Amino acid sequence: MITAAIIGIILLYILSGAYKGFLWGIYVLGASIISCALAFALMGPISSAIRNNEYIYNSMLSYTEGAESIYDVELRKVPIDEISDDELEEVMERSDLVFPLRDSVYKNITLKRFESEGIVTLGDYFNESLVRVIINIASFIIVYLVLRVISTFIICWADYTFNFKKIRKADFALGGAIGLLRGMLGLAVIFMFVPILLTILSFDSIRDMVEGNTLAAFFHNSNLLLMLIPGK
Repeated sequence: MITAAIIGIILLYILSGAYKGFLWGIYVLGASIISCALAFALMGPISSAIRNNEYIYNSMLSYTEGAESIYDVELRKVPIDEISDDELEEVMERSDLVFPLRDSVYKNITLKRFESEGIVTLGDYFNESLVRVIINIASFIIVYLVLRVISTFIICWADYTFNFKKIRKADFALGGAIGLLRGMLGLAVIFMFVPILLTILSFDSIRDMVEGNTLAAFFHNSNLLLMLIPGK
């Protein structure tokens, strides 16, 4: 089912690119890349605004429940300075956090990133790390989608007004190739929802469905956009 959905999305992008042509596809791909760049640039201020809203922030803390991932209840109360490297490795191994949450939590703990904010216990580091990554991902997605809607409207208006020219011989093939690239980027954005869904809706069936599918696991675990999301 997931495989069919992923392949179907890619085919739709390819067919759309082949139909619309190379020039239109280049404009849309460029708009997508620029939207990604701007989303990363604007993600910080928006994330800060969300964290400064006490109601939203506390609600997200209660939904993510990062400390629940720690297998030993007593360890949640222990300051990270008193956690040995071996203990931390075991905690991370048994936490079963999805990408990129696990990496972010581990880095925040080893670098003591929240020490200046009075966050010292292992449980608080898990709570704080998870909610911040989730907020950063959500902020990126919101900005990206808004920019893509605006840019798509502008490109469609320009195409209707100026009627983008098509390359006579290779326009169909080149447009399809650009559509494939757009499809890969579009799926990368779609799979940014995975860490959020698997954290808030912590159902094993959903996780098994994603991790047990080769294509889904690839777009999730090899997702460059998720790799670039800051954990603090």
